[in-house]
Amino acid sequence: MTQLNSEEVLKILDEHKKFFETGKTKNVDFRIQQLRILRQAIAVNEELIINAMYEDLHKSRYEAFTTEIGLLYSSIRLITKNLKKWAKPQRVPTPLVFFGGQSYIYHEPYGTVLIIGPFNYPVNLILNH
Repeated sequence: MTQLNSEEVLKILDEHKKFFETGKTKNVDFRIQQLRILRQAIAVNEELIINAMYEDLHKSRYEAFTTEIGLLYSSIRLITKNLKKWAKPQRVPTPLVFFGGQSYIYHEPYGTVLIIGPFNYPVNLILNH
């Protein structure tokens, strides 16, 4: 595994922030496509992931699939099926002081994040939550 120095990490973070600022991640179809790309990457590398789980954690093939990869596939399927519905603006009550107006909640991505993951269920808990 290649280690990055702090300058390289800051450069990557800056690239991610700039991409987020383009607004492309607000598009629901874009987000669904990214989930499909993630699912394909997992499928292509499934054997490598299972082998790494065995080498690092001594998880059997069955356990690696059922507690990590299979759960992730299920979540991706659920999200891609429902994301358009979940992302629709949600009408909420408008305070009386704004009488005549309408209020909505818009579900949008916040930006980039740092994920620090656990060792016990790394694929599931890092990619699924």
